[in-house]
Amino acid sequence: MGSQKKPRNTLIATVPMKNGKELRVELSRFKGGNYVAMRVWAKADIGGDLLPQKNQGINFSAELTPTIVNSLEQLAELVRFEGSQGALNFAKASNEDW
Repeated sequence: MGSQKKPRNTLIATVPMKNGKELRVELSRFKGGNYVAMRVWAKADIGGDLLPQKNQGINFSAELTPTIVNSLEQLAELVRFEGSQGALNFAKASNEDW
């Protein structure tokens, strides 16, 4: 049986979400490449440990981080949350932006 190296993960940030869930941002190294993982973690039905949720996250090459951060900064300028309902206001966005 051959041994396979496990990826090394470094937790960068944890963002609390509703219902005890959290968004974890991690930096990992796998097969010589650096990757960023943004994944939702939630309590398991048995044991209550937080586990990563399938189909609730994204992995991308760490090289894309500056481009993704820039995109999120642009998004933050366009979107603001109003009231307790969390309704999105797209007032600053024009149809040409989409």
